Amino acid sequence: DAYFAAVSDPGRHTAVNSMLRESGVISQSGNAVVFYQVVDLPLISDRYWINKAVNERNLGGVSGHHRQTWYAMNKDDYPTVRDAVEDKFGAVFTAINYGMWDLVPASDSSCTITYAGISDPGGSVPGGAASWASEKSLPDNINSFYSAAR
Repeated sequence: DAYFAAVSDPGRHTAVNSMLRESGVISQSGNAVVFYQVVDLPLISDRYWINKAVNERNLGGVSGHHRQTWYAMNKDDYPTVRDAVEDKFGAVFTAINYGMWDLVPASDSSCTITYAGISDPGGSVPGGAASWASEKSLPDNINSFYSAAR
């Protein structure tokens, strides 16, 4: 529950993930939240996305089985956010960005975490560099949320 509380609140993500320069909630309604994030990438321009996430708790009546799914929104639907991020950071928009967190209880104090994501960093980033960055940053991200939950 504590892990999912951190995952499902993008307003807390800059305190959890040191690669994020900014993370903010645009709107929230029920279990859905629209948010933006700016990631600080070494050697290339920052990237940003605007996503909609849906947070589901206790799936199938299983206490502690939580899932967040997200997908990219159109940056032109949020011109104020788009302009502010692009002006402040010179960031490149990541139009392809979707995935999920799935947390399944394994015992009273642990869970199995599945993180799956598909994204394209946009711009002129070689595919090999993007894959390398993902392989490095994803375990760090998972562990950072674990630390935040503790």
